[in-house]
Amino acid sequence: MATDFYVGAVFIANRGTAPCTLRGNPEVLLLASDGSPLDVMRASITGSGTPALVVVPVSQFVPDPAGFTGAGATSPLQWSNYCADVLATSFPITLPDAGGVIDGTFVDLGGKPLARFGAPPCDDASGPSTLVVYPFQEPVR
Repeated sequence: MATDFYVGAVFIANRGTAPCTLRGNPEVLLLASDGSPLDVMRASITGSGTPALVVVPVSQFVPDPAGFTGAGATSPLQWSNYCADVLATSFPITLPDAGGVIDGTFVDLGGKPLARFGAPPCDDASGPSTLVVYPFQEPVR
């Protein structure tokens, strides 16, 4: 959490048997415990020349001192100005290019699962809450 917004990322790991390719922006929807969407305006940052990332299966990870090449993809996000009392407990992720929908899991910085996600502070009760999702990129090492 920064001073007035949350920053984080969606991390995608390939649990299949063959490499897959990701490009573009996933769609992230924050849901309450009853399955209803939180009142959050969603925005995507797009850019020309978004690279295609080949994500290898977890079984093919090869340790390297410089990091794991092809170990996954991240999509950074930034959430600001949330004034409701209902917290997110789940989030489906719609992959670009008809890649399907997967269920996300909230985790802390140590990788431990969280039952629900916190929220950014309410800076303007009359303004919208905004979740900005950026294109997939290689994970930060």
